[in-house]
Amino acid sequence: MKKQQTTLLEIKDLHTWFYTDDGIVRGCDGVNYTVNKGETLAVVGESGSGKSVTAMSILNLIPTPPGKIVSGEINFKGRNLTTLTDQEMNDIRGNSIAMIFQEPMTSLNPVMTVGRQIGESLTLHQGKNKKEALAQAVQLLELVGIADACARVNEYPHQLSGGMRQRVMIAIALACRPELLIADEPTSALDVTIQAQILKLIKELQEKIGMGVILITHDMGVVAETADKVAVMYCGQVVEYGTSHDIFFNPKHPYLEGLRNSVLDIEEDVNMLAIIEGNVPDPLNLPRGCNFQPRCQRRLEICQSEEPPRYSFGNGHYTCCWLYQGDPENNE
Repeated sequence: MKKQQTTLLEIKDLHTWFYTDDGIVRGCDGVNYTVNKGETLAVVGESGSGKSVTAMSILNLIPTPPGKIVSGEINFKGRNLTTLTDQEMNDIRGNSIAMIFQEPMTSLNPVMTVGRQIGESLTLHQGKNKKEALAQAVQLLELVGIADACARVNEYPHQLSGGMRQRVMIAIALACRPELLIADEPTSALDVTIQAQILKLIKELQEKIGMGVILITHDMGVVAETADKVAVMYCGQVVEYGTSHDIFFNPKHPYLEGLRNSVLDIEEDVNMLAIIEGNVPDPLNLPRGCNFQPRCQRRLEICQSEEPPRYSFGNGHYTCCWLYQGDPENNE
């Protein structure tokens, strides 16, 4: 009998918009996805697809103004985060839900030692005194694979390498043993060896703690190695959603096919690497109908005038594309 999974996070029809002088940017435009305990959801797509906006919405870190969560639900363990007060969110942020930000050098405080930065959440959420927090910071640095942690804990971010700073960010995120970890491009700008070490570390810690992970990335190779489920985003919308097996072996949306085909095979000629023609459209001037249709070589006439509904292929796998004009999935 298949073991019943525990849902940690469920996002329902989330809309996060930015009201600018030039118009409304729909950074997140009707997003739906779930994350179960002990599961990794990869969120993929080109820059500007809404991956990070959705993640920042979960933690209520959208700058207001100009940003605003217009509608939708973000249910964490059955509790709608969009209805919570600032204090209630502060109790969750960095405690039950933590985030590894994309660029550690801009996320870490340059005038504070890494030990003090790791210890902040322990003091705030677990009531540790400075001595206890520092001792635990050393343990966390050892946990994330930093050698000579007793010395490193008193150093500043600029004294560490890029890979070590990223490990410090992971230590900060894991300090309170979160139930959900959001990792926003955790291996970007790192060399391949360090990337592999960081991903292995997150996986090992996930198994120890049993946390859910949202992995935001544009690297389909990383997705293939780590993800249980995948949400493919384009122009603020999830255009395909399914298991990792569905995404790689049964892709439906032309955009996903383009992403998958852009993964380099070491046995193939690099000059034959597939590309997706065109660019992501201006968010202030989105095309009519399907947002991807100006770049799609398989577009139909209806794609240029009407937004596609959602089509289901079973087992939670769905896409938003007019190529599958059967019976659209009944949205709840």
